[in-house]
Amino acid sequence: MKKIVFVLLFIMAVSVGHAASPRLDYGVLGEVNQSRFLMSNVDDINGFNGKGMSLGGFAKINLSRHVTLQPEMLLVWQSSSYIYGACEHEYKFFGVEVPLYVLAQFHLSAGDKLFAGIGPYGRLGIGAWDSAKRSSLYKEGSASAASLQRNDIGLGAVFGFEFDFGMQVSMSYKVGFLNMLNSANDASMRSQMFSIGLGFIIG
Repeated sequence: MKKIVFVLLFIMAVSVGHAASPRLDYGVLGEVNQSRFLMSNVDDINGFNGKGMSLGGFAKINLSRHVTLQPEMLLVWQSSSYIYGACEHEYKFFGVEVPLYVLAQFHLSAGDKLFAGIGPYGRLGIGAWDSAKRSSLYKEGSASAASLQRNDIGLGAVFGFEFDFGMQVSMSYKVGFLNMLNSANDASMRSQMFSIGLGFIIG
């Protein structure tokens, strides 16, 4: 992880050094996603993909012709179902996610672009529920092993196409590094999400 962060910072520093005044664009972004939590040291659990969506905005800081820094701020709805013993449960999550991608741009004819990149993200949970529980899984002071941590950080990768009139079509994958379970034992649950997005540059 430290090597990845160092490489990203190096690319940004070199690009800024070659760009006297980076151009700033901004836009809106909507995504549909599928999620499946990665669980370990938890017996008798089978997980399944769940559907969700994201909505928010992004900025494009064009550091050079071929390198762009793209921060985003998204409201994220995420779900994933699992079977524990004979019972089926469904986690539902709502929160704010802030990715920061370093993108490589490949210019095509007529002003279109291909782009791809990676970067870290941070997430703050606003609400989380289990279909088998009525109370919030973020309830303070809960001793339940199923209670969740609000914060998460991870790494994302994105690939997409930008039309000359400002529309973006993209695919992304994100995986969390932190254990989301508020548990004293070795059980862990990490977030992963695959998304397909549609964005528009509006300024």
